[in-house]
Amino acid sequence: YGDIAATHGNALEQTVATVLMFTNSIMWGRVIATFCEVLATMNPALTDFRITMDNLNRYVSSHNLPHALRQRLRDYFHRTQHLQKTSAFRSVLMRMSPTLQLELLWHTNKVWIERVGWLRMAEPGFITHLVLSLKPMVFAPSELVTGNMLYIVWRGAAIFGGRMLRAGGIWGDDMILSSEKLRTQWCARALTYLEVYLISR
Repeated sequence: YGDIAATHGNALEQTVATVLMFTNSIMWGRVIATFCEVLATMNPALTDFRITMDNLNRYVSSHNLPHALRQRLRDYFHRTQHLQKTSAFRSVLMRMSPTLQLELLWHTNKVWIERVGWLRMAEPGFITHLVLSLKPMVFAPSELVTGNMLYIVWRGAAIFGGRMLRAGGIWGDDMILSSEKLRTQWCARALTYLEVYLISR
């Protein structure tokens, strides 16, 4: 359409031309919308991250936060961007059979599982349930990590009881003791951005 124009002064032809242009614009808009939708859903984790950053930017602007704090907040969320994929991976894992779940979880977590004394003789089903119940958390450099929980270092480095812990390191494995006097009273300090998985008693 476009090589033949409506006759000037002919209301019928002008009406038909208007309807055709309006219909074509709707069809073309649908094509562009479909294309944009495909691009937006190719990487859901990236889309979620961008939405989070937009919300963060609106929050810091509405509260007029200092520039240094804004930078720290943005840096923190950039460092934790990969955690958006955790829920997607978990949904895939939950579709597997119990045997496949155990095999996969053991393969990806055996380094720290072997360091927890009370897990060495645990039943496979218990280990699967425990690993699936772990929650991710990221601590900023120099931040103190407190709480009566089992912590597993996934990325980064921390100091605990005079020891440096890196990926696969653990602390807080005495959290199963009912008496607080028997538990270690130390807390850890993050040396870098510290990504851990944790679970309470």
